[in-house]
Amino acid sequence: MLKRTAVIMLLAALTAMAGFAQGRVDIQPEVFSTEGVRDAFLFPVTGSVEGANGTRFRSEITLVNFRAQDQEVLIEFLEQGGAAASQHLTLEAGKFYSWDDFVATVIGRTERLGALRVRGVYAGTTVTDPAAQLNGFSRIWTPQPNGPGTSSLSISPIAENDLTNGDMAAWIFGMRQDEQYRVNVGIVNLANYERNFTVDVRVSSGTDPAPFTIKVPARALEQVRIPEGTFRTIGIRVTPELAGAWSAYGASVDNQSGDGWVSKAQYPIRQP
Repeated sequence: MLKRTAVIMLLAALTAMAGFAQGRVDIQPEVFSTEGVRDAFLFPVTGSVEGANGTRFRSEITLVNFRAQDQEVLIEFLEQGGAAASQHLTLEAGKFYSWDDFVATVIGRTERLGALRVRGVYAGTTVTDPAAQLNGFSRIWTPQPNGPGTSSLSISPIAENDLTNGDMAAWIFGMRQDEQYRVNVGIVNLANYERNFTVDVRVSSGTDPAPFTIKVPARALEQVRIPEGTFRTIGIRVTPELAGAWSAYGASVDNQSGDGWVSKAQYPIRQP
């Protein structure tokens, strides 16, 4: 009871902060499988960090509880470099919540990138509640460095059962690197052990750069720039050294405005 009271008091405090909002949604029946909802999901990249050329990126996060009762959620911030932080929140039945700068105001991390894992849990525990009916959305945004307005990259949540979970390679498509755009590749390692991932960049113009390795600590994110070059559209092949749950993404970003897009790594075969 004390823990639940503390969680409710935390949400009340967050409500009073600038950049927080909430609203109502339709409550769904008590079922274990409803299209569009899940008990756990991952935002592969979030943060609150200075970017290049006068940009400052932060993550606007929306969390939704479609269940007909309050749902406790465990938020885990899997930080670049291997550190981690977590926070319990209680989402009221049939409500959505939105934060303009989630990592800074809720997680309490600044100048950090990390993946954000969201799980419905039984109250007062870290045990996944399979009846949770959660959804969400994220965008990383920045004020325009050279004028009014904003630029952003939208990121939909990845259901945990959609994560790559082996040692097979996955592919990222739709990236572009040239005089206007740069490309970052990020890898989230959800395993409890450090792993190496080989990154192989295939280009539509010029010569493919040499493959390189990214070492990702246990339960962490690593994001790096691909090698310099004017490659136009590219594909990125990511191969883990060892099996285990993981995900990867590519992000193309405009060098001047900070505008861009994100593409998630996917298997090249049909899943069973």
